[in-house]
Amino acid sequence: MASYFIMSPAMNADEVEKVIARSDKMNEEVSEEHPNDVSKYQANARAFLQSLEMYSNKIQLGPEYQEELQDLQDRVENPLTTPSAKLITHLKDGSLEEYAIKRAKRYQQSALQSIRPFKGFESNAELTANDLEKELFKGSWEPGKAKDKK
Repeated sequence: MASYFIMSPAMNADEVEKVIARSDKMNEEVSEEHPNDVSKYQANARAFLQSLEMYSNKIQLGPEYQEELQDLQDRVENPLTTPSAKLITHLKDGSLEEYAIKRAKRYQQSALQSIRPFKGFESNAELTANDLEKELFKGSWEPGKAKDKK
């Protein structure tokens, strides 16, 4: 996708702020639409995806890219296939917390059954929150601190 934008004509510098503001407004409006409803920007999405498809054909991208574009086109045509529409089926009392915990436990079980444990977790010892943070992030969350220091 980056190559698509690189190969697109540059926009006038005086229009950049207007385009960003319009895009922010569109993003906000789409975020407030019900996930099962067709977006009011469906025509814009169709046009953009058609342009992407023509570009991918022009530079002869492989079938895996065509499949991705078809998946995106399907989401535009059928809102029930979007991630948001799929997630709302898991809402309980307006929250996804129960679903998120269920998924996290499933990922945790998969990790525990893994042949190769994740680096830093080979001993199966119970880790404190501080130890877990240290093993997972290696200091990368702290500005100016080297990632390889402990």
